[in-house]
This record gives sequence, C-alpha cells and structure tokens, in this order.
Amino acid sequence: MEGIITAGLSALFLAIIIYPIYRHFEKKKFLARLDKSKHEKFLEIFGKRTKKIEFLLIAGLVIVEFGGIALQKTNPPEKVKTEATTKKSPTNKTTTETKTTKEAVNYQEVNTRIAKYLEEDQGWAMGTLDNDGKPTETGTPNDDYAWSIYVRSIEFDKTGQLNISITSDFQEFPEAEKTAIGNRAQGIAMAAMTDYKDMTPDEVQKGFYTTFTNGNYNYGHSRILNYKTFKWAKPQH
Repeated sequence: MEGIITAGLSALFLAIIIYPIYRHFEKKKFLARLDKSKHEKFLEIFGKRTKKIEFLLIAGLVIVEFGGIALQKTNPPEKVKTEATTKKSPTNKTTTETKTTKEAVNYQEVNTRIAKYLEEDQGWAMGTLDNDGKPTETGTPNDDYAWSIYVRSIEFDKTGQLNISITSDFQEFPEAEKTAIGNRAQGIAMAAMTDYKDMTPDEVQKGFYTTFTNGNYNYGHSRILNYKTFKWAKPQH
C-alpha cells in the first residue's frame, strides 16, 4: 500500500510540473494557425479549461497526500507486523500457561470429588439414595449404576495416572463387561477433573492412563495407543 501511494504522489507531482510547459508549447503552435478574432476567443476558453485541470490535479495531490498520512496513522506497518507475529506464534506464553494449569491441579481435591460421585452412583445402584442424592429407605435399585458396586475406589496418583481398585468378582467378568465398567469409572474421574481443570477436547478424548488393581494384584491397564481400551490379565484360579 505504501508503494502505491508513493507512486501516485510521484505521478501527480510530475504532472503538475510538466503539464504547464506542455500547455505553453501546444498553445503557441495552435495560435499560429488562428486569425486575431479567433485568437482572443481561444485564449478565453483555453485559459478557463487549463485552470480547471490544474485545480483538479492539485486537489488530487492533496487528497492522496492526506489519505496516505491518515492510512499511515491508522495502520503503522511495524505495529501490524508485530501483532501478526504475536498472534501467529504465542509459543512461549501458551506453554507457560498450560504448564501452570497442569501443575495447579490438586489431585487430593479431585480424588475427594471422585469419591463423592462414586458414593452417589453406588447409592443409586443399591437404592439407598433418592434422585437428589439423599438417603432413603424406600428407594429402588437402579441397574444403570450397578457397575459401581464392583469398584472400591477411583484415585489419581501424583503423576496424574488413574488407579481403579476393584472387587475380586470383577476378574470373572467377560472382557466386554470389564471394559464397560472401566470406561464408566474413567467417566467419573473425568467429570471430577473438569471441576478443577479446563480440559481441552483432545485431553477429554484421550482420557487417562488407567490401572486396575485388587490389593497387590494387577488385573489390567490401559493400552498405550488408546487409554480407553485395556489389556486384561488372565483370571487366576
């Protein structure tokens, strides 16, 4: 844009200088072919027209000049370049903010929230809680939450790895049912985590690396390429 303005200013400047000279010689050549009466009339008409053209050239120069100044004030090249660079590559700032957010997670608080959610699901599974999560003696067991009966606890360790402590009955289930219980438990952990941390869509999709234990026994763990699928240990009899 600056190059276009400069070229326009140069063209107008040259036109203002060269045009009067050109007009002088053209008028002199033309007058030589006119008689006296026509000569005077021509001077009158020619003078008016050339003054009008000169006025328009000067006005155009002023408009372009002030337009260029206004444009420079509105969009200073250096500032625009800096802003574009900042928006395009905020690498350091983004890394720092993400790291701070991750380090700020208090896993103990998240685990407390998970325990509350698990207790509610177990209460609905056994019919000991009403729909508002309050104790009741007239509740009806809800099979949608039956999975939680086979889970003792769901906790993050200090590295962010999730451990699900399960009952010994769990080991006898088919792998499809084990996976379904594991995914439901992971869902509770994700719900609790989002209460304390802004999770990105990629983080939610990825989930948490998870292990399944019963005391000192390892019953299974997440697969490396997909944390929501699991490799199960063979049942021990």
